[in-house]
Amino acid sequence: MLKDDKIPTNRSSIQLDLPLLGRLTIIQRICLTLVVLIAGATLSAWMYQPVSRLLPAVSMRMKANTCLVSLCSALCLALSEHKRGHRMLVAGRMLAGFAVLVAMLAALQLHFHASFGMNNLLVSKAWLPPPTNGIGLSPAFFLAVLCLAGVLMRIPRRFAAISADVLVCGISFLILIVGAAYLFGAKRFGALVHEAHLSPQTLVCLLLLSCVIILRKSESGFFAILSGVGIGSKIARIVCPFALLLPFLLNFGERAIIRRGWMTASFAVAMSSSAAALLAFFLILVLAWRINALEKSVHDLSLRDDLTQVYNRRGFYMLAEQSLYLAQRSSAPFSVLFIDLDDLKRINDSLGHDVGSSFLHEVARLLKRSFRKSDVIGRIGGDEFAVAGEAGKVTILRAVERMNQATEAWNAQPGRTYSLSFSYGVVTSNGSQNESLEDLLDRADQAMYAAKRHKKQMRGSDPDRRAAD
Repeated sequence: MLKDDKIPTNRSSIQLDLPLLGRLTIIQRICLTLVVLIAGATLSAWMYQPVSRLLPAVSMRMKANTCLVSLCSALCLALSEHKRGHRMLVAGRMLAGFAVLVAMLAALQLHFHASFGMNNLLVSKAWLPPPTNGIGLSPAFFLAVLCLAGVLMRIPRRFAAISADVLVCGISFLILIVGAAYLFGAKRFGALVHEAHLSPQTLVCLLLLSCVIILRKSESGFFAILSGVGIGSKIARIVCPFALLLPFLLNFGERAIIRRGWMTASFAVAMSSSAAALLAFFLILVLAWRINALEKSVHDLSLRDDLTQVYNRRGFYMLAEQSLYLAQRSSAPFSVLFIDLDDLKRINDSLGHDVGSSFLHEVARLLKRSFRKSDVIGRIGGDEFAVAGEAGKVTILRAVERMNQATEAWNAQPGRTYSLSFSYGVVTSNGSQNESLEDLLDRADQAMYAAKRHKKQMRGSDPDRRAAD
């Protein structure tokens, strides 16, 4: 069984975006720091009258016990990070247990009108009357659920992970209700709120703690889709903010228009509904463009060679066959160039594979500079390249000559231990509709090896087959 401090951050099949998780961790710490500062300053004002004179009067609307439980919740989440040790994790669980106990007792006290002494906790001798020190039903219930979810996240059990997902969904629902009711000026919203209004500090602390718990849960489980590297994760990160904020913004705008008398209620509803439909339609179009762009990126990754950034064997065959088919339909000439880099094995053995890789990369760069953008360039073997395109033999030989001149200029640069050299063969389609790309490549390959044997004979070497090269 894994110890708590060795629990993997992601137990799902989703590949996480580690740089994104690093940024989210920084955001979590900033949120927790703000909660500690707000709740700590307000609690100090409750306990010490001189401190209260330094804060605005509205700060005292956040109850003392609410400050205490908020502080415990923030410290619990801070000590429950995955990089923390076992002792800190135990301390965080103890703080969470204390916060849950205080919050639940306060909720029960308010609901049943009983007296568990919760209003006298910590500040029983404060300079303000004890009844004003209690914690409201809404923040009590909310903070209890939040601390419980924070503890369940670090338990390596499937049931605990599923329970944490459910609790985080509940927290998201509650914070949306509380925030929306506060935004729309609701004086009372059911059994969720006991007091007339949440204080601004309490609402801010609840929002910050909710943000932390949701970001923390995005490291594993159901919410891990938000931190993945896949197309679905990237789309979810785009859509979620709009899906969450647009309904509230539209409703808030509708209420503001009606309140100011700019238009009738029915027309304001019609306008907000139309705006929602238009924004949803626009969002779908943006997502479609984004999906197409991501799909093209994935497609290019599957067809391109990582080292040289030209097409790999699969990509070359796919695009070159399509180009050959179009040339045959229009009865246009079609040429194939087959290139083999000379002495790559000797370069790898003498200078290392890194230098050999740089030579391959340089050949690809020279090919892209020498040939047209419409030509299909691919690396179809270890040291073998091919170019295919709708062109006559004269046209493609001119491009080869440009490449020879660029190669000579590259070899003339100082500090070159080995010269870059290659052998090539060129064939042009005879216009036969039955001639395949494979046939043209075979003919170009034979022409290339004939040129390579001739080159070796000129240097006084024995001609060998491919294995000897």
